[in-house]
Amino acid sequence: MIVADAPDIWYFKDTSGDGKADEQRKLYTGLGVGNVQGLANSFQWGLDNRIYLAISGSGAELKSVGDDQERPLSLRGRDTAIDPRTWRVMPVSGGAQHGLSFDDWGNRFVCSNSDHLQEVMYEDRYLARNPYIAAPSPRRSIAADGPQADVFRTSPSSRGGLSARGCGPRVSCRASSKAVAARLDILPEQQVRRSIAATLGPANWHGVAIVGDVGSNLVHRKKLEPDGVGFIGRRIDEKSEFVSSNDIWFRPVQFANAPTAHCISSICIAR
Repeated sequence: MIVADAPDIWYFKDTSGDGKADEQRKLYTGLGVGNVQGLANSFQWGLDNRIYLAISGSGAELKSVGDDQERPLSLRGRDTAIDPRTWRVMPVSGGAQHGLSFDDWGNRFVCSNSDHLQEVMYEDRYLARNPYIAAPSPRRSIAADGPQADVFRTSPSSRGGLSARGCGPRVSCRASSKAVAARLDILPEQQVRRSIAATLGPANWHGVAIVGDVGSNLVHRKKLEPDGVGFIGRRIDEKSEFVSSNDIWFRPVQFANAPTAHCISSICIAR
C-alpha cells in the first residue's frame, strides 16, 4: 500500500496476513502543504504499470528519502508517476486540483473546482525536447456545457452566498457548480455490467464520467464521446442529477468501482 500523507509518501506492507503493516517505509518527501484544498491525491494504476498521483495546486519538491545527494523533482502544474519496480518518480502532464482517472485505453482525465471535466491531451516530456515550441496546456476542458456547467441541486442554497445569486432547490445554479471537483471516475466496463447496470440501468455505462460536486451535495455524470483526437462529455440526466441530497453534509469526494476498487479519486470514468 502506498499512502500520500503530505509532505510524505509512505509504503506499507502486511507480510504476515494479520491485517497490520509490518513493513513501514517513507519513500519520498516534499509534497506541498500550502493549501488544504490542493494537496496530492488520487493514486491510480496506469496501463504502463506505473502508479499515478495528482499533485494538485500545492505542488511538490519531491525527493527520495535517504538520498541527500539527489536533487528534488520540482512539480508545479504537473502530476507524477511512480515505477513500483524501481521507485523512480517521473513528472507527467496534469496539474488539476483533485481527481485522476483513466479509460480503457489509458487516456487520462482530471478535474478542478471551476472545470469539472478535463482531458490530458499529451505528455509534455515530448515537447520538452524542443525548448523553442510554445505549446498550449496539455489539459483540455471537454464538457459540452462548459467548465462550470449548470447543476440541479436539491439541498438548501443558503451557504456561501449562493442564495444571493438566485440559486435554490431544483434550480440550475452555476455558482454552486464551481465545486464540481471532488472526484471524477471513468467506470470499467466489466465491473459496470456486473454491479451497476443490473440494478441501476441503463446497460451501457462504458465511458461514463462520474463527478462529485461537494458544494452542491450531488453526483453528476456525463457520457464521453469521441471528438477529434479527444473526447467531449455530454450531460446524461436532463435537468436533474444522478444522485443529489438535501443534506448539506453530503459531500461526495471519492469513488471506487467495487469489488476491486480500481478507481479511487474524485473523478471516475466508466471502463
